[in-house]
Amino acid sequence: MDRDQLARWKALAEKATKGPWAWTDTEPSQWGKEIGVIRSGAGLIVAGQVTLEPADGQFIAASREAIPALIAHIEHLEQGT
Repeated sequence: MDRDQLARWKALAEKATKGPWAWTDTEPSQWGKEIGVIRSGAGLIVAGQVTLEPADGQFIAASREAIPALIAHIEHLEQGT
């Protein structure tokens, strides 16, 4: 990962709907995965009626807070070098 990639990810995170996000599974689909929605902390639907494994939906929702935190941590570590 280089600084350009980190800057692109940071820009994406800054433009995304504010978090935290939460995965809510609603019902099993015919494919054995859950149909659910990803909502922001304000209740806005970020992704609706998506078919995912529950763990994938939870990962996507958690990444809204994790990615900015990881970027900030990398930037903090780079300031020390």
